[in-house]
Amino acid sequence: VDMMRYFNAAGEMGCAAGKLILSVSSFVATPEQKLGEPIQLALKDRLDASTLLEQVEADLLAVIRREGLPTTAASLEAVFFDVFGSTPTQIRYVLHHTWLGFDYEPIFDYEVGAPINALYKHDSKTDTASKGTADISSHWVWDLGMSGGMDSLYYLVHGFKVLSVEANPMLALDVTTALKRYGARIQILAAAIVDDAYEAMDFAGGTHVLSEPRRREVDFHIHRERPDFSALDVDRVPKHMLAGTVPVRAVTCFELVEEYGRPYGVKIDAEGADRSCLASLKAADAVPLYLSTEVPNLVKEGAAAAQALVEMLVSMGYSGFKLVRQMLYNSRTVMAVNQYTNRTEISVSRQG
Repeated sequence: VDMMRYFNAAGEMGCAAGKLILSVSSFVATPEQKLGEPIQLALKDRLDASTLLEQVEADLLAVIRREGLPTTAASLEAVFFDVFGSTPTQIRYVLHHTWLGFDYEPIFDYEVGAPINALYKHDSKTDTASKGTADISSHWVWDLGMSGGMDSLYYLVHGFKVLSVEANPMLALDVTTALKRYGARIQILAAAIVDDAYEAMDFAGGTHVLSEPRRREVDFHIHRERPDFSALDVDRVPKHMLAGTVPVRAVTCFELVEEYGRPYGVKIDAEGADRSCLASLKAADAVPLYLSTEVPNLVKEGAAAAQALVEMLVSMGYSGFKLVRQMLYNSRTVMAVNQYTNRTEISVSRQG
């Protein structure tokens, strides 16, 4: 769709909110010509969207003040979400979190516990944001199911140390090269997450550390076009999309705790191994302060699986939850590597 005609029709008469939506939409829909390099049109859209975003935020902040509402970052995010169905922080993520080779300014202050916004200065006397975390540079975040490494980059940009686990050996190698500028702040482990029952069955009584060569391997099935859809369970990868099967090292989340201690935060997207890892963290008494995991597919798995997940999270001690639309973070049209030919030759909707 040629969205430029809508810009031209709106001209100076178009409202900032409408132009913002069009600019963001044009940016995410404009395909790359080279891996990780948006074309000039997309870069212009990003610049326009960033400018319009600040304008819209200023307008909404003026409304908040006029209505006598608390002028906090949380208020601005909430009102913005009511209007657009997303937060300004989410839009900044989509606009700037684009490629492993590009660093960007942090968009969230984890020490304060609130989004970073030039329009809003944090004041300890008035800010009602949740309490942040002191000295985040000493905390480990685990990225389990690292895929293309974009989540790991986000954690690194925001000051954390990162343990990334990825079963696809090609992705692990690519990300290791791309993020080598972060040095010891990131450790990448090429391995598949398995459950503790596998450990008991196949490695009973053994003692080891993760830095030593492992004796256990499992078959890992690689998706041709979406490596993030690769899985241990062959049934999760359609036959016509199977690029191949490779033996990979196997580890449990319990072993990760033994080696690295209790994590500050964990993201689990291990295509079928999520529940196993949660159970392992609970058994090891190493439940992280923050956790991000996928809700089961309600269409394919039904509501019972989602309910079981929530019940498990509650049993682990969690009481606050946020449901996030994952598609928003995977909206941009990007070049990707065909896992069968190992060439950058396909275009997919993927970013985060």
